[in-house]
Amino acid sequence: MKTNNTSNKRAWAERLLMHLKMRFVLAKAPKSFLISASALFAFIIKAPDIGFIPILTGISVFVLTSGAATLNNYQDRYLDSKMQRTQNRPLPAGKISVRQTLVQAVFLILIGMAGLYLVDASATLLLLGALAILCYNFVYTPLKAKSMLAIFPGAVCGMLPPCIGWLAAGGTFDSITLWSILAMFGLWQLPHYWLVLLLHQQDYMRSKVPNMLSLFSTGQIRKVLFSWVMVFAIMTLALPLLNAIVTDFVRWLILLNALCLVCNFAYQFFLKAEHYNYKSLLVHLNASLVCMMSLGAVDRVILFWPQFL
Repeated sequence: MKTNNTSNKRAWAERLLMHLKMRFVLAKAPKSFLISASALFAFIIKAPDIGFIPILTGISVFVLTSGAATLNNYQDRYLDSKMQRTQNRPLPAGKISVRQTLVQAVFLILIGMAGLYLVDASATLLLLGALAILCYNFVYTPLKAKSMLAIFPGAVCGMLPPCIGWLAAGGTFDSITLWSILAMFGLWQLPHYWLVLLLHQQDYMRSKVPNMLSLFSTGQIRKVLFSWVMVFAIMTLALPLLNAIVTDFVRWLILLNALCLVCNFAYQFFLKAEHYNYKSLLVHLNASLVCMMSLGAVDRVILFWPQFL
């Protein structure tokens, strides 16, 4: 009897873990976490603090982003079923129902919006949160199946979370530091998308989703991609130049981060004859952004350490 009870509990626990994992996949949890980190990064650049408000801001953006990602899974379910890299997602694979997906999306979006209201009872953060949902789910998502221009509202979507973080910290729209942060995150979106495109180019060609592969060769796309990587790398240097990052050794590390990124892409695209490792480049691009945010946090901790004690 004990053996049967133990087996039943183990089976129940395994089913629960699988269900939770599926829910996290729907919410695109790693991507949502990175986006919430961008909001927290902008917050601490404006107002170094490790108190309740920045943490609530980060959590609220994470939950709101998870809701938008879940809704995106619902919207893309037919397109995902046609692409090899996405056909095993919960909805196209039939692992979860449409109703359950929509319930999760609505629940997370409402909780995320409520969190933003707790951060700031004024309408500003709520409007930005609503704008993010509108831009991502009702402009970018339907447009990407029709036009390559969808990449531009997609870039705007990536700029809104750090804007939320900045305003939550008491910042205003007229700050050049804010616009430098937004430009950095917006510029990162473009090479990120093109690397995903090159990494899964056969999949994209089969899906017939409008993309640059129908107009340009992979060699031409690599040249455009490298140019945008350089622009992004230069943009990461804006915060030290604007004295938003002031610790000397952190400034040098930010410069090293930018140089390593450009050098790696230059080596892969111009010194290697073939066998481009797009996956490693995508990882490096993402890591460079995470590194930039982490260094910004380190700078703030060093500069304002007495306030944290």
